[in-house]
Amino acid sequence: MTSPQLPNLPSGWVVVTDRQSVLDRIQQIAPEKYHLGGIEIRLDLWHGGQPELAPQTGLSVLVTDRGGLDSPQRSHQRDHFCQIHGGLIDVDPVTDAPAPAHQPWIFSSHRTESTEMSPQQQVEQAREMGAIAAKIVMPEVSEENLRIARELPQSAPDFPIVCFCAGELGTSDRIRALDAGQPWGYARLGEHPHQIPGLPILESLYS
Repeated sequence: MTSPQLPNLPSGWVVVTDRQSVLDRIQQIAPEKYHLGGIEIRLDLWHGGQPELAPQTGLSVLVTDRGGLDSPQRSHQRDHFCQIHGGLIDVDPVTDAPAPAHQPWIFSSHRTESTEMSPQQQVEQAREMGAIAAKIVMPEVSEENLRIARELPQSAPDFPIVCFCAGELGTSDRIRALDAGQPWGYARLGEHPHQIPGLPILESLYS
């Protein structure tokens, strides 16, 4: 499946980072060496001062701040950072403040067994709300969840969808998802082994 090329959307691995040292290292890596498409900056997990981005590498920038729904100050900082750096906001409507009307954003959902809407309904919700793509994370690996993660992105060829299973056992599913043609996948650098568990290590994928 070939996804439409929309502005700012990553294509390839997105390295998730919660500290400046990792962010600096990502910006030194040649994107073509690791099929690198973007950076996700986790403001809610960030260690130290404000993230600092180089004038840029051509990588997409995703910005996530889980839990900022009831904090206008946090949401303003998130939105301002995205505006300065041309980033995309990753928004879970359950926990995060909406993106500003002018700001491109990705609908994000980490499903649980009690999530009432089906994954297909969530994709339709994302489209209706004005998102430019959707990330649907299924609960822990099971045969049914793997099937949904495999089939969901194919259900809407005109709308980019990333879908994979959560947890440590979902690491291989994230690799499979990108290999199967999903627009992007999530990875981490091996220099900080305790950072963001459950993600494949970028260097190991290409060693």
